[in-house]
Amino acid sequence: MIEFLRNLPYKTYSGLCFCSLFASYWLVPRVTWLARGLGIFALTQSEPERARPSAGGLAVGLPFITGISLLLLLRNQVTENIYMVPLQMRGLFFGSCLILTVGFLQDLLHFNRYLRVALQTAVAALAHHYGFRLEMLPASESIPVPLSSLFFTIVWIVGLINLFDLFNRRTNHFTGFVLVLTFSLLGVAYLLDQYRTIVVCCLLFGSLLGLLSHDASLRPNLGSTGTY
Repeated sequence: MIEFLRNLPYKTYSGLCFCSLFASYWLVPRVTWLARGLGIFALTQSEPERARPSAGGLAVGLPFITGISLLLLLRNQVTENIYMVPLQMRGLFFGSCLILTVGFLQDLLHFNRYLRVALQTAVAALAHHYGFRLEMLPASESIPVPLSSLFFTIVWIVGLINLFDLFNRRTNHFTGFVLVLTFSLLGVAYLLDQYRTIVVCCLLFGSLLGLLSHDASLRPNLGSTGTY
């Protein structure tokens, strides 16, 4: 059995997915209890009469961050099929911790729009520093490439965050949508051999699946904690 597990292909991906699934499943009722205790509730336009406990993103984000932490601590000495860039892994860890904290504080304190966008911009700038960049313009004398890359990266990340947050406020089916989106991205990443993206998708897919495994009446809304 040990020999079989040692030679099992993609054991890192499978292990991360199942661990995040079980961790998320275990966290869901505890997150619901915490949200009720702190008075964090969410109303969606599809069910305006019913307030649900929010901050369910803790059940998705904490297993994700734990999985990234284990990869960093073990220096990924778990399979020969994957290679990680340490700088980007550290950026993924710090960025995930920061955006999860900002999202939770948004659910708890309800920041005004300007402060909310400023905090999101800081996270996007951190992501750019650690190598998560979007480049849309060729080099020119008037607009340096690093500056244009920073601008488009901030617009990309902040725009996606607020778009997801808007969708989550409008429907109760956002978690299922993100699960399908993550699984689709996982398939594309697998075909293109994008190992780091596969790791991210496996962790997110497992966490979202663990959240959706609970009955809808017991499942907390993702809230800004999850959409961020």
